[in-house]
Amino acid sequence: MEKQDIPFRFFFIVMSSILIFACLIKLNSQSPNGVLHWLTTIAICAGVPWLFALAAIIYYDIVDRKMRRYQAQEPERLKKHQARFYCHICGKPSPQPYRYWVDGAGEGGRQYSEGYYLIDYNRPTGLVQCAQCKKWTCDNADPPHLENGVCKKCLENTPKQV
Repeated sequence: MEKQDIPFRFFFIVMSSILIFACLIKLNSQSPNGVLHWLTTIAICAGVPWLFALAAIIYYDIVDRKMRRYQAQEPERLKKHQARFYCHICGKPSPQPYRYWVDGAGEGGRQYSEGYYLIDYNRPTGLVQCAQCKKWTCDNADPPHLENGVCKKCLENTPKQV
């Protein structure tokens, strides 16, 4: 089991904020009139946005940690992709998975977001499938590995017709 990075500062700030907020509510309910009542009311009104700000900070910290963990796994995903997609003639792996742009347009042509790139690890780049054997070959090798969509090995194994 791997060690989890516990954000102690956030935990301490949240717990102390909740404790102070609870004390202010208790003080406000015990003194129904006077200066202490107004001070605690103002403090409670200021505390509500503070708790929402803390919730947002914690949310974005969690998202940031997930993103860093995902990015740390990128070399392993690329290694698996390259082990799966390679030229069966020269052994050259796919340089990267297929990336494509997704537009952020929604219903009725409204723009929901700016758009973003998606990565498809089930499609290689720099490789083309042979029409006969369905194996991957380099698309721009010198000398070419494909001739009219058929790889060099399939062309050699095909009996020549007279």
